[in-house]
Amino acid sequence: MEKATINYIINTRDGSKILPLDQASLYYIDIYTSKYKDETDFIKNHPNRDKILNFIDSNNGKKGKLYLSYTVDLYKKRNIPLMYNNSDQIVLEDDSLNGKVSEIEKARRLLFNSKNQLFTRLLVRCSTFKETFEYHILISEEEYLFAKRNGIDVIKREDSYFIYFSELLKYRINNRKLGFLRELYEDMLEEWKYNMEDLNPDKLYYYSRQIRIMIDNYMKLSNKQISVKKLKMNLKNITSIAGRYIIKYNTVYRKRVINK
Repeated sequence: MEKATINYIINTRDGSKILPLDQASLYYIDIYTSKYKDETDFIKNHPNRDKILNFIDSNNGKKGKLYLSYTVDLYKKRNIPLMYNNSDQIVLEDDSLNGKVSEIEKARRLLFNSKNQLFTRLLVRCSTFKETFEYHILISEEEYLFAKRNGIDVIKREDSYFIYFSELLKYRINNRKLGFLRELYEDMLEEWKYNMEDLNPDKLYYYSRQIRIMIDNYMKLSNKQISVKKLKMNLKNITSIAGRYIIKYNTVYRKRVINK
């Protein structure tokens, strides 16, 4: 698996000061940090605790925060949260025989229906998952007309109509009932799951652990009954991937074509 580094980062007027601590695969770092209750517990028991305290002292006593630096691809690194107090294994594949549901499948179900569509709001607003929704999906003329009537941006190419996955998510967030777009939305979620599970093992684990963290956050927010303001999306910030059309699979009623 790709290497991840635990860094202690202090933000100062002169920029971010970074103290590297541990490096291993994302999987093994998660196992390591999951044994601790929280960041305070982790630092208290870290072998280089004095090194962290001295680093704080050298920056005028200003405290920072622990992050994982993870290389997403050749051109991009992200600082992602650490996992604490987690004894449950991250499930990468559905296993019906043993009653295990993958993190991707849990997310798919919550994207279809969650309390006040809160999970969908959280996922769409998270930059981590933006690239996973950069698809167009083929729609019928009837779906095209319905989308236009409801203010959903669609794409017309010759005699075919396509819609952004992100547009369907935005529609779902703002509408309690899917109505005429229910089947289309179900197809989109199945396609999303298919593409996520088709990723290489490193990326599949990365997205699965990020989903686990987001589901935990969703459960906390949902239990506290905290409302989230309506999401506003700007399609100018969504980059489509040019390329050939690929028939992914057949639905009961039609073939869906994905532009990737």
